[in-house]
Amino acid sequence: MNADATAGSGSADGAPPAADTLQTQPGSRKAIAVAVGLLFVLLVLTGLLVWFLAADAARTALIRDIVLVLVVSLSLLINIALGGVLILLIFRLQDLTKMLRDEIQPTLANMSETVRTITGTAKMVSDQVAKPTIKAASFIAGVQGAARAARRRFNGVRSSRP
Repeated sequence: MNADATAGSGSADGAPPAADTLQTQPGSRKAIAVAVGLLFVLLVLTGLLVWFLAADAARTALIRDIVLVLVVSLSLLINIALGGVLILLIFRLQDLTKMLRDEIQPTLANMSETVRTITGTAKMVSDQVAKPTIKAASFIAGVQGAARAARRRFNGVRSSRP
């Protein structure tokens, strides 16, 4: 292999290729050319504008006045639009407040009532079902334990008799 064939693939030890061997992509070259061209056109237009304005002071004053009127008019339109957006946001905030008051608060009240009902149901189940069941299971376990103890004692007494 020659040096030209391996230039783009880096060195044998895996290091990246040198900066001077990197190829720029055609799309990026085109973008750079367009940017440089636009910059050149902008500089030429700025130079022509300065030359044109410096040539006649009366014309420069007239253009300045026209630009001022345009900037102030545009500023006024932007302020009117922003005021409209602010008014719209105020109405939307009012709608949101109304929704919170009319829909979410009753829902929260319903949820609180449901939680109270569930708490009462759980207490009733605990008092009416769980406690008696636990007492019955305890009693049965006690009877079984007593029966086992009696059986052991009885079997122990029998086995001690010849």
